Parts: sequence; C-alpha cells; structure tokens
Amino acid sequence: MVPTVAQPRPPASAPSAAQGLTSLTDLFAERLLIADQVAAAKYGTARPIDDPAREQRILDDVAARAVGLGLDPDVVVAVLRDQIEANKLVQRRL
Repeated sequence: MVPTVAQPRPPASAPSAAQGLTSLTDLFAERLLIADQVAAAKYGTARPIDDPAREQRILDDVAARAVGLGLDPDVVVAVLRDQIEANKLVQRRL
C-alpha cells in the first residue's frame, strides 16, 4: 500500500482561483463601463482620446507595482495596455 500525502488546503478566507479570476474579470468589465463616462467628459473638449505620454506614465507605474507584488511586469503591462486600448475603442465609438 502506497501512503498518500494530504494536500494542503488554502485558508477558509482565501479566494479560490475561480473566485480570483471572476473578481479580476469583473474589474476589467467595470473599467470598460467607465469608458462611457470618460468619453462623455471629453466630448466637446480639446482633451484627446489618445494621450501616449499619460498612458506611458501609467504603464510605468503599473510595472513598478507589479515588481513589488512579485508579478511579471511585462504580463501586467500587456494586460493593462489591452485595457487602455479597449477603453479607447469604446470612447471612439461614442
């Protein structure tokens, strides 16, 4: 008979991977919904949809935060860059 090793269980308060993913996708969806409000605020003003300098500052900040959290900064930046582009698509549509 081969002995089995009990697998450690996460603490009761720790979210499951599925719950974490759901929370993350909910945040992505919320961010896209804000694009409507951003577009409305920019409408009729000289504020551009594209602001490469501001976007780069945000991406640089996110990369630094990712490192501090032990995450791959390239992956985190790529995800946020995609979110920024998705928001700009919504703003252009409106």
